[in-house]
Amino acid sequence: GRPVPGALVSAVQVDLEWRDTPVELRILDLALRYGQESCVRTDGEGRFVLGGLAGSSVSLGAVAEGFEPTVAHDVAPGRRDVVLALREPAELYVSVRDRATGAALAATLEAAPASGPQQPADSWREALPVSAVPGRMGEYLVRGAGSQATRVEAIAPDHARAVAWAEGQAPGTRGELTIDMEPGHALAGRVIDESGAPVADAGLTLERSAERGPRRDPQCTRSGADGGFRFADLPANTYDLTVQADGFALATLPALQLGDADPAPMEVRLQHAGDIEGMLLDAAGQPARGFQVEADFPGLSSLYSHADTSGRFALRDLLPGTWKLSSFSTGEVPVQVRAGETAQVELRLAPPSYILGRVTCGGQPVEGAHLRLHAEGMPWVSTDTPADGRFKLQVAAMTWTVNVSTDLGGSASSTVDVLTGESRHVDFVLPSGALVVHATGPHGEPARRALLRLERPADPPPAANAEPNSAWEGVAQRFAEDDGVARFAQIAPGPYRVRVGVGGDWVDGQPVEAQMGDGSVDVTMVLHPAATLAGRVQAAGGVPLAKGTSVYLYAADGERQLLRMARLDETGTFIFDALAPGGYVAGVYAIPPDHLGDVPALAEQSVTLQEGQQADVTLVLPPHG
Repeated sequence: GRPVPGALVSAVQVDLEWRDTPVELRILDLALRYGQESCVRTDGEGRFVLGGLAGSSVSLGAVAEGFEPTVAHDVAPGRRDVVLALREPAELYVSVRDRATGAALAATLEAAPASGPQQPADSWREALPVSAVPGRMGEYLVRGAGSQATRVEAIAPDHARAVAWAEGQAPGTRGELTIDMEPGHALAGRVIDESGAPVADAGLTLERSAERGPRRDPQCTRSGADGGFRFADLPANTYDLTVQADGFALATLPALQLGDADPAPMEVRLQHAGDIEGMLLDAAGQPARGFQVEADFPGLSSLYSHADTSGRFALRDLLPGTWKLSSFSTGEVPVQVRAGETAQVELRLAPPSYILGRVTCGGQPVEGAHLRLHAEGMPWVSTDTPADGRFKLQVAAMTWTVNVSTDLGGSASSTVDVLTGESRHVDFVLPSGALVVHATGPHGEPARRALLRLERPADPPPAANAEPNSAWEGVAQRFAEDDGVARFAQIAPGPYRVRVGVGGDWVDGQPVEAQMGDGSVDVTMVLHPAATLAGRVQAAGGVPLAKGTSVYLYAADGERQLLRMARLDETGTFIFDALAPGGYVAGVYAIPPDHLGDVPALAEQSVTLQEGQQADVTLVLPPHG
């Protein structure tokens, strides 16, 4: 109950699903520690005034040196009785022992909060303060232990680094952790060249190649004037060692095993390297800039360079031998690399290849047809046709599948083999079939803005026990005009189905099937006006919840599955439209379930909707905490 002067206080945005979770703590930390321009400090009596707040409710966070952050949710701007209670941090007593003898060890500890056991330290949190317990060898105190977990790493002479996790602690509590350390191992040796001469200042990187034990960042060192190097205090494990020095090729020594005894000093022999410099040109002989150049050598990972604005590229410190270079459409070019030399090479891009053609229907060009081209291992290529229906796309020399679709429901496809420098012409003639849908209400009135979905039999057909609608796949969907008519065109002969889609002003019509030919077919659908469910979500005190909070809609009957999700606007309201008559449940959940009843709700309300009804509900959350 003591006042805390100098505490930082700020309004923070915490979505409902993140409250009382580690994410909430991260939001507070970022807002209070790194957004101090929007914070205020408490005075000598712990009081604060925070102005300029927008919206109907806010969350207020506070933090002070030596205390755990705290937050109060659903605070209405203008209140003068807000109390933010900072809590004493948790404390963790750590004992460091030799695993074999049990003797206490003088160690250096690094501690940080973590999201859970066996998880890395939270990179966005500062390291926790660690102090030795006076007069007690090998005992340490960590102040501010994490609410989810605390990761502690211990370093002691002649022992392998050890990492342990303490379970999460509530503020003001005390916990205990014992770290047992094993004897450390050493890996030492010399870096030499082909003649046996030492290689000074070589960079060496050692990292685990096995998954046993906690993962750590690689350890690095450099060779001395005599080429010598040494890694100390290593835990038993399997390691990969990489060595690189200027003028030498990269060397990798995989699967070095450290076990009961330290290995004998090793020699790492580097080979003098060569370089490749080159020029990348386009088909006309002009510099081709920005393209990636790949270099491959048997048994090694690929290396990469990029052509600069003048088309030049370089690859350094390459192992002597035959390398294969390639770039977009160049093919592989062998290059002989010799130690101490720089090989010169010119790569030339192949002439461009194109797929071009025209989309027509009934002898007339089709404007706005959507073309999507795909080839194995390549990104999609797409365009829309202009008024003359023509298209031309540059592609790589390979086999492409060209798909055409239109907003009216037309579709076609073709497979095209394209050679280097070739232009392949492919025309698409869309069929002339048309399906005219007359949508009406129950009294014969036009169903304006009814969303209608055109479907055809699924290919391949679904399994016998599949959901009935999975037997059909969508082709196109359109809104009915003011006269209730929606026209689908450019569709091929065959069976089709039309059903009402989700999102219009009408629902509940029976699907209509039609057999299409080359001409026009008219069908009629009888629909019913859609219902609407609107509402607001507020805290127990009547304050609307923050903008962006999620509200979920479930079916009240049957499998009671999740149907829709909406987010609150700035006034704390939401809306679900285009609903069929029936029973529903609207609710707010920390973690939304797939079906009602799987998890408890923060707020929930049932409603039965009639045809065309506009219903309103209010969801009230219980007091926070």
